[in-house]
Amino acid sequence: MSYGDKETVAVEEGKEAQSGGDTCPNCIDTSTVERNIPLIGGRATYAGGDNPMTLSGKYSYSYVPTMLTDYPAIDHDRRYDNLGTVGFMGLLMDTRAIGADWKFVNKEWSMAVNPYMDPVTRINAGLLGFGLGLIALPKTIIQYAQPNGTGHGNVMMWYYISNTGVTNTPSIHNH
Repeated sequence: MSYGDKETVAVEEGKEAQSGGDTCPNCIDTSTVERNIPLIGGRATYAGGDNPMTLSGKYSYSYVPTMLTDYPAIDHDRRYDNLGTVGFMGLLMDTRAIGADWKFVNKEWSMAVNPYMDPVTRINAGLLGFGLGLIALPKTIIQYAQPNGTGHGNVMMWYYISNTGVTNTPSIHNH
């Protein structure tokens, strides 16, 4: 499949990819959208391990999610990118990502308890926050069990490193 195939539907800066041979390697491959964790009302785009990709196979944060619960996942994933943390094993084992994990949990739980959010968003946010918190808890306990309180200092140091330039706003790239 070439990037310009008529069957390929992609979006870059709100435009569809041109057919007839034009290429658009930075366009979103829409087959990679909403392919993550199944939630009430649909599937997550950013919450989970299968994030949107461009037609050239690179991760992209340019897709504007339809679920509010995906916004904390965008900045969580960007923190992981800053640390070079990848995959489920990174979630389970990389103690440098503890701050990023708990920031995600905090943001999701904030939505879950917000009485102004719709019930579906609240339930989904609660489930996502609980799930990631449960997975991150063992590495957090191990890290905080370090002697002389060094565990907390390490968590905070890596959190600030991971937080550099992070937002939960989808990217719009000008080409």
